[in-house]
Amino acid sequence: LIGFYHLCGYLSDASEVCPHSDFFSRQKQPAKDGRTGEVLRQMEPYSGPVSVPDKNAPVRRCIRYVMNRAGQSGYKEAQENGLPIGSGEIESAHRYIIRKRLKIAGAWRKEKNAQNILSPGVLRADGDWESYRKKADRA
Repeated sequence: LIGFYHLCGYLSDASEVCPHSDFFSRQKQPAKDGRTGEVLRQMEPYSGPVSVPDKNAPVRRCIRYVMNRAGQSGYKEAQENGLPIGSGEIESAHRYIIRKRLKIAGAWRKEKNAQNILSPGVLRADGDWESYRKKADRA
């Protein structure tokens, strides 16, 4: 998923050039419901001419950001399944699970083996270790 916080940042920037003062609040819920196509259609008229540099075209930047991440806006499904829609938890897990394991003092490994080293720790963090162990015992 696109971190919803990051998406809202792009939407907020885009709303600065849209004529409706409540543009951001009107687009936030459809985006959260996974209706990003609808949001993009609402923003398209305000994308500005291509002659305007990207740094001065926040609507175009927002549209590109969402389009480059097509299929990554399933916030509704994620919430229904109890999953986070923000990237904070993922970034935190990266820092405290993955980096912690890969940066053990004195340890070294080959990049191609990193997944094998990380998988057990991720299974434990997800609470799936016992299920995995039972399956492995049966095999």
